Amino acid sequence: MQGTLEDTTGTGSNDRLNMLETVDTAEGLGFRTAEEFLRFIRNQSEEALHRRSPRENHGADAFTDTGDAGAEADAVVLALVDAWNRHDPRSWAACFTEDADYINVAGRHWQGRREIEGQHRELHNSVLRNSRFRPLAWTIRLIAPQVAVVHLNWQMKGTEGHSGWDDRATRRGILTLVIVQQKSNRWLVSAAHNTDMAPFTAPHA
Repeated sequence: MQGTLEDTTGTGSNDRLNMLETVDTAEGLGFRTAEEFLRFIRNQSEEALHRRSPRENHGADAFTDTGDAGAEADAVVLALVDAWNRHDPRSWAACFTEDADYINVAGRHWQGRREIEGQHRELHNSVLRNSRFRPLAWTIRLIAPQVAVVHLNWQMKGTEGHSGWDDRATRRGILTLVIVQQKSNRWLVSAAHNTDMAPFTAPHA
């Protein structure tokens, strides 16, 4: 299954989905709260959820029926984007399990929701305080009925004051998420690895 910035859900939803190209918070899309935004995503039609199956992109060993799991993974992605752009590290960390692992773009390993929140709070109070995180597209693969792997292509503007980064430049990267259904039925991120697409010259094989 692939999340895109297109309408696939019929009358009434296309304007808001297409606005994701230019707006990156729930409020900006006309929703009063992030929770209302997520309810909107979860209530999309089954036709949209099955528009692209993991089998098309990942081979015959993948589950083809994403169903509600695909919608829940979409909701987690959008909750993360919304929390980032509101510079709300508590809401960002709330998308992770208590014992989650997070590898940031610099290769630092943060363990547990508390550390993930604390480290992001420090960053959003400094070099990321004016950053804008925009999802470009993402894929969802169910490797088990209650485990989804998401690869999210993103771009970001507004990173400032960091050695080696041009404040005016647009960063691009891939965020890999392992999202797991909990006993409470809530889907949360168990592991994440963020990567900057830094230009470099590859050595000859």
